Amino acid sequence: MTGTAGFIGRQVAAALVSRDIDVSGLLHTRPAADGAVRHVHGDLADGSGIAELLSDADAVIHCASYVGPDETLQQRVNITGTKHLLAAAERAGVTRIVSLSTAGVYGGLGAGGTEETLVPAPASALSRSRLTADQLVLEAGGIVVRPNAVVGAGDRWYLSQLLGFMLKHDAWIDGGVPRVSAIDAPLLGEVLAALALSPPEHNLYLAATPHPVTIRELVTPVIAALGRQGPARSIDADQLRTLASNLGISASQLQMVAQDNVFDTSRLWNELPGLARDVKLSDADIDWYVRAVRP
Repeated sequence: MTGTAGFIGRQVAAALVSRDIDVSGLLHTRPAADGAVRHVHGDLADGSGIAELLSDADAVIHCASYVGPDETLQQRVNITGTKHLLAAAERAGVTRIVSLSTAGVYGGLGAGGTEETLVPAPASALSRSRLTADQLVLEAGGIVVRPNAVVGAGDRWYLSQLLGFMLKHDAWIDGGVPRVSAIDAPLLGEVLAALALSPPEHNLYLAATPHPVTIRELVTPVIAALGRQGPARSIDADQLRTLASNLGISASQLQMVAQDNVFDTSRLWNELPGLARDVKLSDADIDWYVRAVRP
């Protein structure tokens, strides 16, 4: 594995270890967080440590990526790093490769689309780098998984930002009724592990729970844990657009929470029916969000 210390990668590692699978993880800078994982020090960007990582490997799960604004690092980690990993896998004779991507490569709302109907249209340099990495994996015969709206402890990009915005302005966005296809990190970890352990039917999967949830349903448990009643007012899309522009929030980020953002994920759950369930936040997840947004 790559990215074993990350938000989603650690959930994948936990899912594999729970099935008594031996896991090796490429470790760059973070300290080893799980003694059940054999850590190999290395760097995707320069290729160091990857050959050792893949010794005796049956499959590779690629969860490492750079999601910051530095375009040089986007290129080095997301594109060059993926090239290094794929080349090493080929040399090691490892043919089963599962790569974690993002539905952000579509550049817009899901609109109920499927893997076959949606066309990638990345709206940022970051999303373009992720799409390029996807294409490399697919060309190498690997499997790409594109989740939407991943929630849970460690989520600094979606629900924590949404909660912070709502609490700051004491407002729902369109009453909290926009629906989103979301998935909690532990379930996504189980999905990635399952796809790596048995030959899947396809090479591309959208990942979210079978049933969309409303924004209100997602945030209410955290608001309750904060001891609050919930926002007293609601703002519409035009008001949100004005507030967002003042905060430097992009149009693509805005539409993720201001409108329905729903994907058809039936391909995934037709193959993994035993894992299908609704999105959920554990008590530990809720506690994490409370700490993340509390002043």
